Amino acid sequence: CRLNDPNSDWAVLSFDPSIIWEKNTFFYPTNAASNTERFRPANEHQGGVAFEAMFAERDGLPTRIIRELKDNEPSDVQAEIMIEGFIEPRYITRVYINDLTKIRDLDSIKSIVQQNPTSKFYHYSDLFYPRHDYKHLR
Repeated sequence: CRLNDPNSDWAVLSFDPSIIWEKNTFFYPTNAASNTERFRPANEHQGGVAFEAMFAERDGLPTRIIRELKDNEPSDVQAEIMIEGFIEPRYITRVYINDLTKIRDLDSIKSIVQQNPTSKFYHYSDLFYPRHDYKHLR
C-alpha cells in the first residue's frame, strides 16, 4: 500500500511488550486473512503455543537457518500479532518514520507525545523495506 501511494505518510510503531499479556492477543504464524488462518477458531491463536508457532519451521519455506533468521524474527514475513480493541497511546514506545521531509501531520505527532511523553520518534528507513530473507521467499 505504501508503494502504491507515495504521497502518504507512513510510520512503524513499536509497542511495550506488556500489551501482549495485558490485552486480548492473537498470534498468527502467517497472514491472518489467509484461508489457513481465518477459518480456525480464535482460541487456537491465543497463548504460548500459538506464540511459539510464529517461530516454528514452516512447510514450503526454506529453513530458518538457511534464511539466517534471528530468534526474534517470525518464520513467515506475514506473521501477525493482533490486539483486540483499542490500543492506548501509553503502549506506544517508539514511532519510526521513513522520510523526515515528508511528514506533514506534525500535530498528530505532537498529540501522541503529549498523551505519552515516553514515546520516542526515530528516523529509521530500514524498517520500510523487505526483510533480509526476502530473496529466499520470491
